[in-house]
Amino acid sequence: MNDRIHHLVEYLAARLGESSTWQGIGFCLTLAGAKWAADLDWGQAAGLGGMASALLKIAFPDPAH
Repeated sequence: MNDRIHHLVEYLAARLGESSTWQGIGFCLTLAGAKWAADLDWGQAAGLGGMASALLKIAFPDPAH
């Protein structure tokens, strides 16, 4: 059991190092905040989430391979 938890933590830590993970987190947080806190409709909230995702992509581009 402890070995599974260790592998799960390693996996999650590796995902947090990827810019696409942060794009997804930023999109979801912006979408939820815009929908419920700012009382926007789903289309407007998704637009704001897309802009937040794009800004994160610009700020933290994928590393060149």
